[in-house]
Amino acid sequence: MISAPRRGFTLIECLVTVVVLGVLAGLMLAVVMRAREAARRTQCASHLHNVGLALHQHQEARGTFPSGAGSASFLWKILPFLEQEPLHKTLIDDRTAAIPLPGLYLCPSDSARTAPMSRFATNYAGNAGVFGREPVAAWDGVFSNEELTPRDVGDGLSHTAAVVEWIVGGGDVSRATRLGSIYIVDDAFPDSAAGLDDFAKACDASGPGGPWPAAVPFKGSYWFRGRLGHSLYTHALPPDHPSCRAAPDLNAITAGSLHGDGCNVLLLDGAVRFVRDTVNPSVWRGLGTRGGGEAIPGTAY
Repeated sequence: MISAPRRGFTLIECLVTVVVLGVLAGLMLAVVMRAREAARRTQCASHLHNVGLALHQHQEARGTFPSGAGSASFLWKILPFLEQEPLHKTLIDDRTAAIPLPGLYLCPSDSARTAPMSRFATNYAGNAGVFGREPVAAWDGVFSNEELTPRDVGDGLSHTAAVVEWIVGGGDVSRATRLGSIYIVDDAFPDSAAGLDDFAKACDASGPGGPWPAAVPFKGSYWFRGRLGHSLYTHALPPDHPSCRAAPDLNAITAGSLHGDGCNVLLLDGAVRFVRDTVNPSVWRGLGTRGGGEAIPGTAY
């Protein structure tokens, strides 16, 4: 009896199998990466939630939310309410920046930092208002040089942004990044609504290879200082847009994250929302004012 010849894999079948396995591996890797980033996004939201609790504990203990502009940032002032009393007792000077930040002030998604100072920069910033224009007492956000009570927030705590994520970036002076650097827009803008909009548009066109130089390679240091770009941001542009300054006092220091399509935002009532970078700019500016009188439905962001 003659047995049937054995049939093995052909070269084409082997190649098809390898390709299929490669595609499956790629899909699995993408799923794993998305799952990891989702976990990091959730961790950042948890950090902001704890910051919100500390802000309200400060308000309950002392009658006001902490001020944010000046020699000490709001991040420094809430340390006692984050079980960081020993750090809070440290003398504030430039050497303080070399103290590793509490892990609560760092986002695991933004960890690729090379410059010495950027390694100690915070990923969370307080709302100074729309453009952060002088004088500081005129800032229309949550953190200025004055302490606020809930009654001072005419728009309501649930419709006012308090703290957001921002991208620190690598911190390499020679390699500016679109979202991690602060650019200087060397142009004149009229002191009018149209002039402010023109500044925002010019800033939005900034980035590596663009018309404006990057003056600061990263945001977040010195985190203990209450200054724009150190611990304070503005609402001139929505999340994930470039950051810029223009003389004499225009500031678009933007929120953002590496989570994709937006960033976590802590509202002053303690709720944390993920706001898309496609949010209407007027809605985003409305969230940046504490008493602008804007009617912002929760579905708008």
